[in-house]
Amino acid sequence: MSSGYATPIRLILDDDEKTAIRLDATRIGMSVERKTGGSPIPFSRGKRFGMDLNMSNSVIVIDGVFVDDTVSAAAVEATAAVGEIDFGIKSNDILSQNIPDVAGLTGTGTNGFGPPSVYQLRNKENDIIISFSIEDFATNGTGGGVALTPGTNAYLQVGGTSGTTWKIRGGDGAGNYATNAQVAGSIQHLMANQSIGGAALTTKFTAALADSSNTSRAVNNNEKVVFTAATALAGEYGADGLVRGAGTRKAGARYLTTYFGSDATTTVGLNKKSAGDKVQDLYGILHNTIRGGSARLSGAAAGVTGALSRFVGNVVNEKDRGSYWSDTGNAFLKSNDYPIGLQIPYNSMIQAADGQLYTARNFFVPTGDKHQGEKGSEANDLSADVEFSTTDNYTGIQGTVKNLEIGYDAGEAVYRFTLTFLPIDMIF
Repeated sequence: MSSGYATPIRLILDDDEKTAIRLDATRIGMSVERKTGGSPIPFSRGKRFGMDLNMSNSVIVIDGVFVDDTVSAAAVEATAAVGEIDFGIKSNDILSQNIPDVAGLTGTGTNGFGPPSVYQLRNKENDIIISFSIEDFATNGTGGGVALTPGTNAYLQVGGTSGTTWKIRGGDGAGNYATNAQVAGSIQHLMANQSIGGAALTTKFTAALADSSNTSRAVNNNEKVVFTAATALAGEYGADGLVRGAGTRKAGARYLTTYFGSDATTTVGLNKKSAGDKVQDLYGILHNTIRGGSARLSGAAAGVTGALSRFVGNVVNEKDRGSYWSDTGNAFLKSNDYPIGLQIPYNSMIQAADGQLYTARNFFVPTGDKHQGEKGSEANDLSADVEFSTTDNYTGIQGTVKNLEIGYDAGEAVYRFTLTFLPIDMIF
C-alpha cells in the first residue's frame, strides 16, 4: 500500500470513468467537529444545557509530494469494460428508499407516462449491440404463457431476425407487474441464453445479478445487472457503452454506470509525466471546474443578465447575439474534471482473509440511515481498489477540494503540496 516514501491515495474526478489522480501522501490528517454547544442554566449550581442534533463538520488535510514517473515502456493488457443497471435506485436519487416503479417503467399505470424505458449496449463506435425495453404485454408473441418471472416467456424478440432488439416483460397486460428483481433477472436470462446474428450473446457480454447499491434495500435482492465485456472484446467499449434511450420520466430511469475499459498498449513509457506535469494538471483543474448543479445556476444567472442587457439595448447586433447564446448555453454544462471524491486506503485486520495479516480498505464517512454495525470497519468489506461511486459510502469519501498549496525549491525534482478536502454528500 505504501510506495516507500508515501501512501498513494486517489482524488476522483466526475467523468464517466471516474478518473483517479494519484496523490502520494506523506501525512494525512482527518478531523471531525460536532456542533453540540452548551449553555449554563441559571440557579442550577453550575449545570450546563446542550443539544446534539447530529450535525458535524469534517476536514481532511493531506500533505504530500509530486515526483517524476519512472515507469518504462511495457506491454499492458486490455481491460474488460464493465457497466451496470441498478433497478433498486431511481435516476438521480442518492440511495433513495423510493425505489423505481416497474409499472412506470412500462409507461402504464398511475406512476408512468410516455414511452417504455429503453436501454442499449453500444460499442465505442456507438453501434448498438443490443437494445431492450421494459414493456407491458400479454404473450411472448408465439402464444406462450404469461410469465413475469425470468425465463424464455419473460422477453420477446422484435425487429426481425437480427435479434438486436428485445422487449422485457414488465407487465402481463392485465394489470399485474413484475418486481424490480424479476426485471433484472429477465435481462440476465436474456443475455445468458439468446443470440444475435447467430452468435451467442455470451461471446460479447456476461451478465450477472448483484445486490442493489441502495443500502436501504434488503440483502440478496438481485436488483442490479452487471455487464462485463468478453475478454477478447476488452477494448471495444468506451465511456458511452451503456446508455438510456427513451423512457418514462415520472417513474425515473434506472441508475446507470457507463462502460469503461481500455485497449491493449505497449506505449506506457510515452505517457510518463514529470512532477511539474502533475502539478499543472491539478493546478489547472482547480482553477476552472464546476459541478452540474452549480453550472445550471451560473447558466441561469448568465441568461438573466443577458436578457436585461438586451432589454436596455446593450447587445450590439444580431451577429453578436448568436455568439452570445452559444456561450450562455455552454455555461449550463458541467465540467467532467470536477473533483468529487477521495479514496484513502488503510490496512485492515478484521477484513483480512484467513492466513493474511492485512488487507487494504478505504476510509469512508457513514452518512445517511446507518446502524451501529454499518459505521465501522466490520462493514467495510469493499477492496481499496473498488470503483468510486457517489451512491455507495463504502467506495470512498464524497466531497470536494477546498484548498491546494504547492511548494517548490528551485533545482529540485520534487514539489510539495498541502490539499484540504471537505467531505460533502451533495454538491451544487
